[in-house]
This record gives sequence, structure tokens and C-alpha cells, in this order.
Amino acid sequence: MKVDLSFATPDWAERLQRHEMPIDLAAADRYLNQTRVAAALKLFDSLCCPDVPGQPTMREAAAPWQREIVRLAAGGLQKDGKQSVGTLGVMVPKKNNKTTFSAAMTLTLATMSPRPNAEFLLIGAEQSIANIAFNQLAGMIACSDAMRDMWHVREHLKRIENRQSGVSITVKTFSMEAVTGSKPAFALIDEAHLLTGADAARVIGQIRGGMAAIPEGLLIWISTQSDIAPRGFWKDELTKARAVRDGALHLPGYAPVLYEPPPGMATDLLKASHPDLWRLVNPSLGYSISEAWLVASFREALAVGEHEIRRWLSQHANVEIAAFEIGDDAWGGAQPWERGRYPGLTFDLVIATAETLVIGLDGGGLDDLLGVTVLGLCGGQWLTATKAFCYPIVFERRMQIAGLLRDFEASGDLVVMGEADGLEPVIGLLLSIQNERGGFAVLAADPNGVAVEIGHALLAAGFPPGSIVGVKQGWGLRPGYQALERRLRAGTLQHAGQPLFDWSVANARVDAQGLVTKKVAGSAKIDCLVALATAAVVMMEQPEPFNVGLYIG
Repeated sequence: MKVDLSFATPDWAERLQRHEMPIDLAAADRYLNQTRVAAALKLFDSLCCPDVPGQPTMREAAAPWQREIVRLAAGGLQKDGKQSVGTLGVMVPKKNNKTTFSAAMTLTLATMSPRPNAEFLLIGAEQSIANIAFNQLAGMIACSDAMRDMWHVREHLKRIENRQSGVSITVKTFSMEAVTGSKPAFALIDEAHLLTGADAARVIGQIRGGMAAIPEGLLIWISTQSDIAPRGFWKDELTKARAVRDGALHLPGYAPVLYEPPPGMATDLLKASHPDLWRLVNPSLGYSISEAWLVASFREALAVGEHEIRRWLSQHANVEIAAFEIGDDAWGGAQPWERGRYPGLTFDLVIATAETLVIGLDGGGLDDLLGVTVLGLCGGQWLTATKAFCYPIVFERRMQIAGLLRDFEASGDLVVMGEADGLEPVIGLLLSIQNERGGFAVLAADPNGVAVEIGHALLAAGFPPGSIVGVKQGWGLRPGYQALERRLRAGTLQHAGQPLFDWSVANARVDAQGLVTKKVAGSAKIDCLVALATAAVVMMEQPEPFNVGLYIG
């Protein structure tokens, strides 16, 4: 009989308030294979914690929520050999014994595998995580005479092999090479929030594809919340898990167990900083972690400042970091940027409705972004939106932000150009804006670098010479930044609220000389903001026709 288990739990927040799991497992319990559940719990409880003084068993050391996860992971495999729980996702804060638990659950399920020579994968998002996981596995086997007789530990291969069934558990670091060709019956990914690279979704696709022919296949991810704004695979998977949990997406066999703050508590820094919240989202409190430790650790974050407090809350209370976070040295317009959002405003709408339009341009090398920001004057208000262009090489050279850039590409705000395209897509966009406006638009750019090449191409294509204005960077942009901040605080500058724009603003800082620059060279792009400031310098001049070669700054 086919079992389609649904794990929608719209009352998850209320369940957390009652100190219950944020998933309704009672409804699924009668469909679980109770024979496997009993056997799994007996084996799981017997395993030791190899790195804890006295080496207590999991029966002594595991928190109740962990035993419930084992029940679900083992019991989802029906008596007919078919899996009713295909994906199990767990988000829980740091210090809740995730890696030891992951190793114990993997060892339990591998020992019970009904498939001879089955391949089990325990994947660490980073090498250090994979090493810890393997050491826990090997240590659990060393604790037990029965396990030592059953399992052969091959440390140089980071693999253990069952001498009787041929089942193997291989511990790997997350990569395409690690999973290509694998047909795992089981895979557990530890610290999935670190999977933000451009290839992450493809690697997960390889794992799921390898399981397609295995009816008992099970994929588990377990993670803390990210200490930066979720991006890439983690952002997509978390969005999907929340939709299943909330009942907005029907995905039978997908079980999300998300320990995160109830609505209203995560956005209130005062509430998020109180132990009342920490007690709700740390289910191993009293087992692997104590409230006293949390309080002492939080005091250290408190001494550093708000930015460290937010980072601490992301790791110990699963409070999601907003896509737009500012630091102590941020550009002055970053703080009021959030309230400048204009719902429904788009790049095309600014172009179509502005009485006066200035197009700001900023770009660097081949591994940089090229920002095109439109700034329009409309009834006394400044309206702005942005778009960026890049070449594929940026994904290779800036791998740490590749997943984030792919998100911007998916939203339509970032255009990835072919190397053979040159700058034609940018030039085409600028010409189309000028044509739509009937010539009433001004291009503002740094009179050096890529802008020179674009300027020559535009002039050759018939762009009015008086509509191209050079604005020097550095001190020349300071009036633009000041005007932007002033208008944001006064409510007379509104923007389209694009994540790409938010990110660019969040990446900007003010250096010791008072100049706006990027926080981190290479990965913290601010091109869209620089393009906006460039446009702002020209907009303050109330442009009509411009003289050829006019420079400002």
C-alpha cells in the first residue's frame, strides 16, 4: 500500500511555545513501521558518545527530539520496502549535538539496511565537518565489541564497511566529484547552510538522481541557520521546507523539522535576545548545552556590539540574518535605506515615468559587476532601480558569492553576458532607454575604464554627445552620496527594493578619509550603489542639454 505522508504543521509556532517539536509526528506515527522503529531505537540507544567523559550511551545523552527523528527516519521504510519519508530536513542551533547525532543515526540505519552492499554517505559541507563526523563514527564503533566485529574502519579512505552485509558508510566533503557516480541508499548532509556555491543544487540533484532507482532511499539534511543572509541552495531548500511546514506546498514524504523563532520574535531584537526564546529553539537544553552557557556566551556578543549580537542569534537561536545588514562603519544612507522601499517600483517603471532621467554607470574588470542604475525625478521625488551585468568568469574567480549572484540572475536583476558578446548587451540597453525616452536621458559615468569604451560605442550608434557626462570618482562622488542620504532620511528618495541593490548598499563602508568604498575587496560589490551616486551628482545639476565632454567633480 502506497503511503503519502504529509507533514504540514501550520501550528508549529504554538507547538514551540508549548516546548513541543515544531512538526506533528503523531499523525504519521500510525503509518510508521513500528518493528523498525523499535529495533532502531534499541541500537541507537546503545551507541556511545566517544568524545564525552565516561562515554555515555545515546540513551543517556540524546535529547528526546533526537530519538523522535530516529523514529521517523527508521519507521518511514515500510514493510514492502518502499520509503514514505524521502527527505528529512532538520534546522537546529549550534551546540545541540548535531554531528554526533548525525553519526549515530547514520550508523544505526546502515546497520539495519535491508539492501546488501548499500552505499551510505555522510557528507560534511566542509572538510573539518567531515573529519569530525568520521571521528565520531569510528569512535562509536571502537566503544562496542559487537560493532568492532561487525564494522571494518578504513581510516585512510574515510569509510567503514560492514563485514556481514557489505554495506558501507563513506564520509565525504561536499563536492561534485564526491558524489558523481554514486547511487546511495542514504545520504546525510551536515551543516547544509554552508551550501551556497553555484554547483550546490547540481550536487544535490546528483544525490537525488542516484537514489531514483532505490525505493528505500532517504536524504537527510541537518543544519544551523546561516550567519549571513541565506543564499543559493540553502535559501531555496529553506524556503521549500517552510512552505511544506506551513501547508502552502504539498510534498508527500518531505518532513521539515525547523527550530526557529515564532513570527514576531525574530524581528524584535529585544525578544530574540531573551532566554525565553532560546528555550524554545534549543531542544537539547539540559543535555548537550546549558542555559548558563548561552547566557555567558551572549554577554560576550553583547560587549562587541549589535552586529555580533545578530550573528550570535543566528547561530544559537536560528534567527535569520536579513539580506540587508549594516555595520558600524556603514555608509550613512544604509540605515534609512530600508524605509525607502517602494513596492511595485521597477527598472522599466522608473524609465517610463520620470520627468528627468539620469543613468548611472559603474564597472571594473572582467571579474567585476557592471552596474546600470536609473535615477528619475518624478514630482519632486527621486525614484531609482538597478540592473547589473557580468561575465561567466566572475563565478569562477568569486566562488564565495557565486550562489548569491545566481539568485540575482534568477530574479532578472543580473544579466550574465557571453564573453563573445563584449559590451553589446549593456550598450543595447542604454540605446533602448534613450530611444524610449526620445533622447531625454543623460548617461553619467566615470570618464575612465570601461565607460570610455561604452561611450565611444554609444556615440557611434547615434547617442547624443551632449547626453554623456563624466563624473570623477572618489571625492567627486561625495556630494552624490550626501544627497542620497539626505533624501532617504527625508523620504524623498525611493528605490525598487531589489536584493541586488540591498546587497550593494550593505557592502559599502566609509573609510578613514571619509570616502565610500567596499567592505571586502573582490567579493563585496558596490557597483550598483556607485552608479546611483554617480547619477545623483548629475541629477543635482537638474540636467537639460549637456555640453560635449562636460565633467563634474
